[in-house]
Amino acid sequence: MERPPFHETGDNKLEKINQELRLRINQLEESVRLKDSRIKGLELRIQELEKEVKEAIIDHLTGLKTRRYFEAELNRYIEAINSEQSREIKERRKEGVGFDIFGLLFCDIDDFKKINDTYGHKAGDEVLKVVSQIIQSQIRDLDVASRWGGEEIVVALLGAEEEATIKKAEEIRHLVEEEGARCFTHYPDLKISLSIGTASFYYGLTLEEVIRRADRAMYKAKKDGKNRVDSYQEK
Repeated sequence: MERPPFHETGDNKLEKINQELRLRINQLEESVRLKDSRIKGLELRIQELEKEVKEAIIDHLTGLKTRRYFEAELNRYIEAINSEQSREIKERRKEGVGFDIFGLLFCDIDDFKKINDTYGHKAGDEVLKVVSQIIQSQIRDLDVASRWGGEEIVVALLGAEEEATIKKAEEIRHLVEEEGARCFTHYPDLKISLSIGTASFYYGLTLEEVIRRADRAMYKAKKDGKNRVDSYQEK
């Protein structure tokens, strides 16, 4: 005997539609959760990358540029000078723009080890921060100041002639001595000063050669009594 055909009631159809809707909603919610999770993961990665980039560019203690950034930036600058673009730069040079040269300052905080040994590393860090802030305040946005290592700071004055480079070095040296005396009265007998060596980049030199020259001049300043500026002179 044949069974009669099954006919869905209105209630059964409605329940089936509701089940399908709930399933679809659950699928959509899960999809949204996965997307949110991916977005959060991407945001975290972006934050990590931004931190890595910042650490590669900015020295965390002084706020100056890192040595790695300084070398990369100045080598790009020198490469532009040495490239075909140098023809254009030389033409601009005739007009007094001067962007095929730069002056370099190699600064070293005098007796920094003694400061750390006498007053502690916290005081040493304070001195380094203040000196860095003074130097940064005395240069233009297009110039580059970098913590080279320890208490050494290197500054590139883009487009600066030798005379202007020496003048700026003297201004920085004087201001560090003056501001150091004012900022560190809470450390008795603490005196802050810089020995600075200067050198000039001209077409044909490498960054390493210019830095070596400025470094040599800085050591001469140390040898001749500290708290002074010496410029590299060809022998």
